[in-house]
Amino acid sequence: MGIDAVINFETSRPLTIEELQKISYALGERFGANVFYNNNIYKGQEEEEIAFVKAGVLFVRRLYGDEPNQPGWTVYTINNSDRYYGTGYERGHWPQIYAYLRFLRAYIPMLTNDEVEIDVWYGGDNWESYDLVTDDLLNLHWTLFIAEGREGYTGSHGTTVCPVCSGRAVRYGSRGGEGMYSCHGCGWNSEHNNKEAK
Repeated sequence: MGIDAVINFETSRPLTIEELQKISYALGERFGANVFYNNNIYKGQEEEEIAFVKAGVLFVRRLYGDEPNQPGWTVYTINNSDRYYGTGYERGHWPQIYAYLRFLRAYIPMLTNDEVEIDVWYGGDNWESYDLVTDDLLNLHWTLFIAEGREGYTGSHGTTVCPVCSGRAVRYGSRGGEGMYSCHGCGWNSEHNNKEAK
């Protein structure tokens, strides 16, 4: 099991069902419903979550047992399916995660006409601490992504030289005892494009 990205947000008052419906719909519409876990996996745990699901709040849920950092605030999470991205664990798709973080920070105040204050928190599901999302945190992760990308992770099963562009092709499996490789630079794939190799 890998470490999944956890994106929590805290609001200065509980959000209404209508507000949560709009947030859930906007997440699915803007990012694609296929990148989120559907909230119906939480049916039966809390009456409020059952009400959320019945109302079509599929990609957001309330967190119980997680104390907000500010008394009186309410904690929610989004059910994204991304791997965590951070120093020493450069696996997740940082641009996608970044988009969720920026979206939540901007959309909820806009939705509530700046009535609701929001803090967004980012971390991994390995239960270590979450970081408050600030511009400095976002810039730190962008710097890491630009410098390192995901190469440490994508090459962890082996690499070879791409026969098309001479870049780095990474191993993603095997067939008949031979490794299967894919080049993220030009798109060459040993399983499908051997005839096109130089």
